[in-house]
Amino acid sequence: MSSSSSIISPQTHGLELSADVPTMLFISGFPDSHNSFDKVYPHFEATHHVIVCVMPDHDKKAGTRLMGHSFPSIVAALAKAMEPAHEIGSPITLVGHDWGSYVSQRLTAAHPKLIHRLVILDVGYGFQTKSLHIVLAYQFYLAFAFLVSRIPLIGNFLGLIMLAIYPWKCIGPCPHEYNLPT
Repeated sequence: MSSSSSIISPQTHGLELSADVPTMLFISGFPDSHNSFDKVYPHFEATHHVIVCVMPDHDKKAGTRLMGHSFPSIVAALAKAMEPAHEIGSPITLVGHDWGSYVSQRLTAAHPKLIHRLVILDVGYGFQTKSLHIVLAYQFYLAFAFLVSRIPLIGNFLGLIMLAIYPWKCIGPCPHEYNLPT
């Protein structure tokens, strides 16, 4: 695994990589970790080579870059993680969630021959003008939590506390979800 692909820390599951076995790659968003797809990917393990990825540093206790990684570097890392499957001819289904859906769309635009199918989830919050304040509050709160998480020594802990106390079930973005980030 190259250094660029290591920023997304892929984990593999399911069948061994082969030209006869389709590949399904999952990439989650903020503030998700590898367990985001734990209830989904097992349904594909018997028929697919499964790769589960997270956005850079979401699997670590501290970030490797103060303001995170650039989208082009994340797209390059994701493409690098797909190379072995693409090179042997395994059709790749890319499943992106939240910011992972944004990165998935950028990857598909930059490398259309890598992707056989694209599935994007929680792409953005569909809203009407009357709910604009909720969307903005949600986005600004999470952006602020990200910035707080970058404070040396205590930031990661404070950022996690902010994510835990956010009223996910009352405000959203998905009030129908029952498993909430804690």
